[in-house]
Amino acid sequence: DYRDLPAGWPGIYFSPLSKNNVLDHAIIKNAYQGIISEEGAANVNAKITLSHCIFDNIYDAGIFGIHTSITASNCLVSNCGRNVLLVYGGRYDFTHCTVATYSNFYIDHNFPVLYAANFIEQNNQFFTNDLAASFTNCIFWGEGGSIDNELVLGNKPGANFDVSLNTIIFKNKDAMLADAVFTGNNFENADPMFDSINVSKNFYDFHITKALSSPAIDTGVPTAITDDLDGKPRTLMPDIGCYEK
Repeated sequence: DYRDLPAGWPGIYFSPLSKNNVLDHAIIKNAYQGIISEEGAANVNAKITLSHCIFDNIYDAGIFGIHTSITASNCLVSNCGRNVLLVYGGRYDFTHCTVATYSNFYIDHNFPVLYAANFIEQNNQFFTNDLAASFTNCIFWGEGGSIDNELVLGNKPGANFDVSLNTIIFKNKDAMLADAVFTGNNFENADPMFDSINVSKNFYDFHITKALSSPAIDTGVPTAITDDLDGKPRTLMPDIGCYEK
């Protein structure tokens, strides 16, 4: 009966003193928050390296970064209250990740699937820190709920703001990304055509193998990532997202 209930446990917290963490082929689900990483943005190495990981059915944030450093590849962040939440600056590198939420019986889709900002608000005051974030061959998508813009960025003066979006699929009704640098071939409001989504049966398959007309197929840019979340090899013209067709 509790198989699909979110917020069943707190999640994994990486304190300011923690460093050089690796999660490989991990599944984090049904938590209140998936992983929370605080500080560590000044270190040479990423504080957390995520590879072939799934964050699913998490009540609040799937990945929550607070002025930290995270490298993620071939990761699926699905059906979370706030899928990826990055605040108060930091260093982030996401490659071949699928970030998607469909409003359902357990999770109301009321927040963008990606929010990244170079500031944080505390007691009605804003504090800023440098932000450097790169997102390559990623999907940012959502359905249902009250969200028009699935990719939201926050930039306030007083700190650097360097966000690069290279060959992504994203859903945004309003053009609110003037501060970001777009490179490659990006697809705005182009349905990625996931294989099978059935909200009433709580079934979600975020592969793209069935829809050959998906904008994700063969449109990614080459990277150092040689396989996908399933371990299948990437092609010379890889697909966008965590799965290769």
